[in-house]
Amino acid sequence: MEDNYIFCSNMYCNVEKDIQLSRRPNSVSGHKYQENMLVGLIENGVKIRVINGRRINSYPNYPAIIVCKSRYIFRENILGSNIGFFNLPIISSITKYFSYVLELRRNIEKDKRNLIIVYNSELASCLAALSIRLFYKHCVICNAVGDISGKYGIIHKNGLKNKIIAQLNIICDSLGRKCDCFIFVTKAMAEALNIGEKPFCVIEALYEVKGRIEKLSTDIELENKHEKMVFYSGSLDREYGIAHLLDSFCIIKDKSIKLYIAGLGNAENMVRNYEKKDSRINYLGYISPGEVSKYQAIATVLINPRLPDENYVRFSFPSKTVEYLAAGKPYISHRLPCNPPEYDSYIQYADGTTDVDLANKIQEICDLSEAERTIIGLKGREFIIKYKSPQVQMQKMIKMIDTIKH
Repeated sequence: MEDNYIFCSNMYCNVEKDIQLSRRPNSVSGHKYQENMLVGLIENGVKIRVINGRRINSYPNYPAIIVCKSRYIFRENILGSNIGFFNLPIISSITKYFSYVLELRRNIEKDKRNLIIVYNSELASCLAALSIRLFYKHCVICNAVGDISGKYGIIHKNGLKNKIIAQLNIICDSLGRKCDCFIFVTKAMAEALNIGEKPFCVIEALYEVKGRIEKLSTDIELENKHEKMVFYSGSLDREYGIAHLLDSFCIIKDKSIKLYIAGLGNAENMVRNYEKKDSRINYLGYISPGEVSKYQAIATVLINPRLPDENYVRFSFPSKTVEYLAAGKPYISHRLPCNPPEYDSYIQYADGTTDVDLANKIQEICDLSEAERTIIGLKGREFIIKYKSPQVQMQKMIKMIDTIKH
């Protein structure tokens, strides 16, 4: 039986514009993961329809109360729809649910097996897919889980809002568990969600690299050519090792090494305080994905200070690992339990988890010649191009789907 692929996605329509209009926008990594899933399916010859619930925050954090339905166009290969909804807290999820159901009914084909992909157990899309399955035979729901919540994720205990979010996440995980098959970013996620014998595959990340390996043109420059830039971008939550990065950097005495940090999170004030104490630390605030790419292009070292002893680390995979390696620069990290062994030859691991260990590794890589750092960076980039492209990674999902008899 031929498959009819439908993707109930949660992506930005225009990343740069939507982020510019947003207060504290949603993560770009989730958008990129879904976008690259589409790329991989297209490159493997799969025809897919997209029903997209726009990846924006509720009003007033995004300046639109009513979001109208519109056409969804993905690189001229896919035509789909951006669903309409009322963009108010709670109401947005309810109205998204009904819009997803309506669009799914329009796209279901009764004479084919319908494969519905949902992302991250998102409440409205996941519930809509499960509802549709009650009324239509030959429906298979695949849940692509990028992050996990509850006791296996990062828990923010303070505040009523965080408690409500925690309860909603528990509901989403419970719904997500009812799907037929899964894509996880780590094998440990299968244990955390307790999916039993249901089939799953592990796609920790996908990265689309266009064209030849070349430097990205940029108008960002260091003050002088002898300076060396250590660059971090992403969430500034304390749980991601931001204090560890700052304390480690302050141990370094080399005045030519600068630290640039970009992002938002609960450690923002901490970063600003360190910036006041050490002129080598530069906090950029939240910058667009395009600006992130420019800073990566001129950085000497890219870094992820996440520590391995946090419980959530087993159940998540930092998307910046693939992004940083693909940038063609030396990438410094700790040995994390979520990292597949094949990455070990390309990540510059600190010798231990102390502040001194991380400081020593930063100094060591910065002391290398530019030619030596280039060789390290290109090896990592070539690894990503060859093994972590969307086409290669999405073959895992296609093979998994072929094993399901429905």
